[in-house]
Amino acid sequence: MNLKFLFLIKILFVFSFLLTAMPNTLKAQEVEEALEVLSDDAFSDWSRSWYYDKYLIGSAKITSYRETSDSQIQGEGYFKFSRMGQKFTANYTIKVRAGSSKVYVTRLCYTDPSTDQSDCYTP
Repeated sequence: MNLKFLFLIKILFVFSFLLTAMPNTLKAQEVEEALEVLSDDAFSDWSRSWYYDKYLIGSAKITSYRETSDSQIQGEGYFKFSRMGQKFTANYTIKVRAGSSKVYVTRLCYTDPSTDQSDCYTP
């Protein structure tokens, strides 16, 4: 089996518990890792439409997360990208929800450090 597929199954398992009966039994590191994988996949998809910027795969890092009032998980962190040969770091937020058969990103937003403008992606 593909290693990434196995990790995504682990993500589903982690979030199904996180959003149901046992939110305090999970390790924070597991949740952060799951959010980072989901962020990485979403940024990879989204960045295909970027004109000047290139997402640096694997650079998404979660610094904090919380459960929202609408039973989603919101993570905050940073990622790296390159623009015309220079590397930049930008802050981002991600919201995810656990469905009956998968965990999915509902919204991904970041603030461009050079323009201070925000942009969002809804897969």
